[in-house]
Amino acid sequence: MDQSTKPIASLGHPAYAEPLEAATLLEPTQVARLELIEFLIDSVVATVTMIPSSTNREATIDWGDGATDVVDLRKPPATSPLAPPGAYRVQHAYTLGAALGKVLVSVAVASVDGSTSFEAETLRIDPRFTVSVDPVVVRATDHDSIFEDRQEFAIWVRVYQWRDEEREVIYEHEWKWTPGRAPGVGELPPVGRRVVIGVLPQSDFTLEMTLHDEAIAIYTNYADRDSTFGKVWDGVTEWLKDPGFPEFDGSVNFSTFLHPKDLSPTFTVFRNYDTRDGYFSFEFSGTLRLIVPLDAPPVSALA
Repeated sequence: MDQSTKPIASLGHPAYAEPLEAATLLEPTQVARLELIEFLIDSVVATVTMIPSSTNREATIDWGDGATDVVDLRKPPATSPLAPPGAYRVQHAYTLGAALGKVLVSVAVASVDGSTSFEAETLRIDPRFTVSVDPVVVRATDHDSIFEDRQEFAIWVRVYQWRDEEREVIYEHEWKWTPGRAPGVGELPPVGRRVVIGVLPQSDFTLEMTLHDEAIAIYTNYADRDSTFGKVWDGVTEWLKDPGFPEFDGSVNFSTFLHPKDLSPTFTVFRNYDTRDGYFSFEFSGTLRLIVPLDAPPVSALA
């Protein structure tokens, strides 16, 4: 007999004075696996869908941010049009501060016979937002020409975003703005600067965005459309350099970029031109809403 086949007692182990009796090989304990498990993520909401086997007793879900849910698999699940028959659909919403990057979601399942199983998946949390911009507010210095009885502004706005290397135009409009009555023909304008305010119709929009998307680009142009006599008067006031006669010369361009990482839940962004010659501004206000796509009502089997 070579050493590889000698009884344990002959190999110098005094604790085993007698050779071992023939051992019975035991079958492995049945693992408490679920019939089905699925992990999904949408914005900041993770969803675990489970269909248990007949012996499964309880599932403990660790959402990876310190929160856990315990599901009693012996209770009937709540019905949901988003889950197959007999499935438990459990959701968890992450806070925005924690919802940047990846998170490991794990499920530990226990059965009535004491067996257990473990499933896990890494999910990438990509928050989605709704950006809603109100109608654009414009402000301008009041008219100052004695040769015109009405102001006339031309305003152009283009809003677009780059998606998949293509420019997607949200809208592009031009408005003719004639706010109120200017000083009458032959009348001198008031000394100082009076500002008129207007709202551009159909300039509001709503867009869904993620933190990985390109910013919303807004390009605007303002032009003061004077008559021939008005232009002559503009030249006179420019020659006089009288600060009591403010005036825009030509047109003014503005650019604005909106992105969720730079916006608060309610935001206002100003772009203005303000010199001795006059004043004009665009005001972009709106709301930023985090999309939290939770089902309603919640799963009733939560312990």
